[in-house]
Amino acid sequence: LGTGTGAIALSLAAERAGTQVVAADKSADALALARENAEKNGLAAAVEFLRSDWFENVAGTFDAVVSNPPYLTEAEWASAQPEVREHEPREALVAGDDGLADLEKILRGARAHLAPGGFVALETGIAHRERLRAAALDAGFAETEAKDDLSGRPRFFFAR
Repeated sequence: LGTGTGAIALSLAAERAGTQVVAADKSADALALARENAEKNGLAAAVEFLRSDWFENVAGTFDAVVSNPPYLTEAEWASAQPEVREHEPREALVAGDDGLADLEKILRGARAHLAPGGFVALETGIAHRERLRAAALDAGFAETEAKDDLSGRPRFFFAR
């Protein structure tokens, strides 16, 4: 969800040959770029592109819901490096005052779209772990796990 340039969807399609990947984004421009990247990498047949604001136009169930959604707070955006603020779309990075709005939407919507045994994998902000755990449990997930990135910062969140 929130495929952007398609990096995650295309990586999954490349690493899991034979897997059908659905890449959803609300931005037509992002989807066009993701399609172009899929074609350049010989992965167009392995990925379905769908215009959708999170789960709005998504049907069916999946083994995994994977996303690197917006998670910056307004304050983090205001203090972001110029190369970030000048070259990245604000809506791709900022999720309200606390940075949790889109993460929580994904957790609430994911349960209806996960196959038995399926999971959610999210990239998150460094201060989100405990609130995401509570949101996942509220959304009906039984298990959560958080992992650090390669530099040791809290960055990934999983729920099943």
